[in-house]
Amino acid sequence: MKHYLPPDRHSRARSIPIPPFHAVPLRLRAAGWTPLRQAEFIGHLAATRSVARAAREVSMARETAYRLRDKPGAQGFAAAWDVALTRLGSEASRARLLVALAAAHEALKPSRKVTTAQLTWRVETGIWQVRLCAGRYDSVRRKADNPALFALLARTGRGGMGRWYDGKSRLCARRFVSTAQVRVFGPPGYQRTSLTAALSSLTDLNSEPSFHSGH
Repeated sequence: MKHYLPPDRHSRARSIPIPPFHAVPLRLRAAGWTPLRQAEFIGHLAATRSVARAAREVSMARETAYRLRDKPGAQGFAAAWDVALTRLGSEASRARLLVALAAAHEALKPSRKVTTAQLTWRVETGIWQVRLCAGRYDSVRRKADNPALFALLARTGRGGMGRWYDGKSRLCARRFVSTAQVRVFGPPGYQRTSLTAALSSLTDLNSEPSFHSGH
């Protein structure tokens, strides 16, 4: 008769928080790797430490998960994957964790290496945060990516960002971002518009003196 050790509750309590990340840019299909499915996969991966089991939990194949990791724009997803599989038991594992956390932090930045298409994807799909509870997958949360929106506006020449983001008009900038979030990101049940249409309408708002003043 085989005997199995009970689960280590203390090891679960010391689970490593998963860093926030962007979903891998893909053509959206209901049966494919949607941003939500990508985030849930990372959550199950952190809980099970098994790529095959995590993929099954989101009704996807293990092989497609590895292909997803290798796609362009998957740096943040891959870093979250690495953190999810890390367990602190040695100096080598700690070193790997630091590398993965640094990669996750770097992947969030809207640097010049990020293409305009990738910035658009980031604005439309947001940043994903996986929540664990005592080592178990609990939930995912999505939030808007304000830096990506600012970078996209600056790169496309909309919104007069050079004039706004000078430290003196932050309230006006926050109002601009909030408006864009509602029109593009949208609350539940909101009829989402295209990013191009939203930016065009916001460019019109930019010309209104009351919008600039923050009143």
